[in-house]
Amino acid sequence: MPPRILIFGLPRTGTQSLCDAITLLTGEPVYHMREVATHCHQPAWISLLDRKYRDHEGPEALIPALKVVLEPYCGMADFPASIFAESLLSAYPDAKVILTPRQEDAWFKSMLRTLWAGHLAATAETDDRNVTMRGLRWKYHEYCWGNDFSAKGREYYRRYVEEVKGLCEGREVLEWDVGGGMGKGGGEEVGWERLCGFLGCDVPVGRAFPGTDEYDGKPVGGEQAGTEGEVK
Repeated sequence: MPPRILIFGLPRTGTQSLCDAITLLTGEPVYHMREVATHCHQPAWISLLDRKYRDHEGPEALIPALKVVLEPYCGMADFPASIFAESLLSAYPDAKVILTPRQEDAWFKSMLRTLWAGHLAATAETDDRNVTMRGLRWKYHEYCWGNDFSAKGREYYRRYVEEVKGLCEGREVLEWDVGGGMGKGGGEEVGWERLCGFLGCDVPVGRAFPGTDEYDGKPVGGEQAGTEGEVK
């Protein structure tokens, strides 16, 4: 079954909580970075990233490979899938679209503390890119911000949000800002009502809105921060 919900946003923008909320509503899984290692999808995503950025293949050419990975799921979110917005919007013109912007400074600090710190820590241990999750991490850090998140991460964030908005012109889009009273940190009732209204689902009774963040309580940097499945 083709994905019915496309969630476009960068890591650390509440995608994990949103995926868990949609799974609770639909009873179906949503594709997120944490699915990658579970299903050994690293080679597929590394190939797709190379085809997009190194080989400059057009968005339509990437659709068949994306469908192989994503069509067992009711939706998708987070890296690496969200990098392929143009392809996915073309492949699934009837899907509901959610964009997860976040206040830029808060997003940037969160990325520095988690994914970027983990990448630097893992790189300090070894530069071996043959480990599949490390290889995938290298690809998106290189292709998205030139392996220099501190200098180029903000630029990529702004460009990504504007690109998705432009691609979605004429489509209804729910903007889901974790700093705006939805998702983790507040607004559970408002969060359910907005999400369920957009998706056409009943609001769950007696269920708190998920606040999933697998980085909670874990040290910054080091081996745990370098575990690339742990992306909110």
